[in-house]
Amino acid sequence: MVSILIQHKNGEKVLEACLRSLKENTSYKPLEVILLDNGSTDKSIEGVLEKFPWVKVIKNKKFVSLADGVNVGFGKAKGAYLMWLNNDTLMEKGWLEELVTALESKKEVAAVSPVILPMDAEPKKEARTYVEKISLIGACILINRRAWERVGGFDGENFKPAYGEENDWCYRARNAGFKLLEVRSSQVWHLGSYTAEKIVKQRYLLENTHRLKAMLYNLKLPDLIRFVPGLTLIFLNSLRQGSTFFLLQSYWENLKNIKTIFAERKHRLG
Repeated sequence: MVSILIQHKNGEKVLEACLRSLKENTSYKPLEVILLDNGSTDKSIEGVLEKFPWVKVIKNKKFVSLADGVNVGFGKAKGAYLMWLNNDTLMEKGWLEELVTALESKKEVAAVSPVILPMDAEPKKEARTYVEKISLIGACILINRRAWERVGGFDGENFKPAYGEENDWCYRARNAGFKLLEVRSSQVWHLGSYTAEKIVKQRYLLENTHRLKAMLYNLKLPDLIRFVPGLTLIFLNSLRQGSTFFLLQSYWENLKNIKTIFAERKHRLG
């Protein structure tokens, strides 16, 4: 069984579009879909229950970190395969079958993800190709329960309220000897940070602070060096976008906590 967990906080239209796409494009069985209402204040959940009665709902009265929300949802899931799916995604036919096939391809595969496309992108016909990755994108990630239980859950303490938790888990999985695959024959469209769109600056700061923290916690020197070109590109893009101040602030947030970060790194890597 595949258990799909969708976290949600407000916004009926985006959630309804996601669930409709999921229903129309997913034929894999057995399947359970769990909706974690993470502190919604509108009536979006009630509307969903009327239109999609096959969805199981877990309600949090107040918002918890995304990582803790996933841990709660996965703890109640029945499937041997566990998916974290964003509420602002759309799918193509056969997307899940391709992901399951990849996850079952080798015992050492801990998790897989599809190609994540922006909403305005045209679908691309791709052969069944698997690309090994250092980390996967949390918008849609399918995890083998066996790997989940061995690696442990998402870190809700160090990555609250959001961002970087999927990178941290992926790095930990690789350090435990597992592999991560991007499945080129599976595609999912992602609107992107729907619930955080009104706090763009805070989101940008959190994203970069937490993703750098995840690297420092988990990556050995060769992997850190591999990220240098990407970090350089992020810096150059920040100059173009006018967000350099917030990027530098994210560096400072980690620098001022460097002793704590190195202590955690030593605990994890030895």
